[in-house]
Amino acid sequence: MRRLARPGAVLTALVVLLVLLFPWLSQSSYYQGLFILTFIWIIMNQGLNILLGFTGYASIQQGAMFGLAAYVTAICTTAYHWNVWLAAVFAVLVNGVAASLMALIVFRTDGAYFAILTLCVTLIAEELFTNLGITGGSEGIPNIPSLFPATWPSQTFYYFSFLLMMATIGVYCWLRTSRLGYALRGIGANERLAASVGVHLYKYKTIAFVLAGMFAGVSGVLYACYENFVSPLPFGASASMSSLLAVVIGGTGTVWGPILGSVLLVYLPQWLQSFQQYQLTVYGILVILIIHLMPRGLVGVGQSLWRFRKAGGALPVPAESAKD
Repeated sequence: MRRLARPGAVLTALVVLLVLLFPWLSQSSYYQGLFILTFIWIIMNQGLNILLGFTGYASIQQGAMFGLAAYVTAICTTAYHWNVWLAAVFAVLVNGVAASLMALIVFRTDGAYFAILTLCVTLIAEELFTNLGITGGSEGIPNIPSLFPATWPSQTFYYFSFLLMMATIGVYCWLRTSRLGYALRGIGANERLAASVGVHLYKYKTIAFVLAGMFAGVSGVLYACYENFVSPLPFGASASMSSLLAVVIGGTGTVWGPILGSVLLVYLPQWLQSFQQYQLTVYGILVILIIHLMPRGLVGVGQSLWRFRKAGGALPVPAESAKD
């Protein structure tokens, strides 16, 4: 077990070290900004990974929860002149309450109907963000204060976002070996069987749903305070679908899946800028190919390659052939 775990631990340590040193290796504010956006997406996608990876429920409303926290932060700080930290905490709590209320509705369904219902919530939220006067309509809300004074080092927000990202990853890792995590996995494997051994289905599914919403809330606060501006565009159905794709492409129910998926989500469009008007087409084709050729995600491919290497490069022998 130690030999198997060692390469993963070394790789993780190297990645963390590289990310920590990056602001000192590169003074480019553009690339540091891309890293911050990646941290923000990882936080939100780890939340979805708790819901989808453990219980199997594919929510398409992370974009709405992302936007809700961003707008609550923006409105409290600009219209009501709240302290930005107080507004940030309040926004995350609002997300938790909103998610618990929505759970009363969405968990009356499951499967495709659950996904469709959460998508409808996202579409409603998108219309509200665009048409309500308090949200600034399509023009958005400018002049949102940053979490830190302008006199502080420019790397402060970078390291704070990284710290929150690591905290959310830590929560996910804790859940994997906790009683709560085992209950959620039982629901994902077989709801009826889980209920028969005493797992309260609605209670545990609601906990996962609320955690996903609050993780999206943290991302929304960071986004609003980093960009100092919010508008409806980043918080619609496209954001919800991008979050779902990132988790699925990276590897559902794994620690690294949302991380790899978020990296692709942020950087792939940047790499495809040379295609200009064909960018979305190429992006869509690549996503389809990844999902078709890698059904277990990028993490699943890496695990298969590692097992292949440990087997000395030999292909696994089918059970029937082995008997012969």
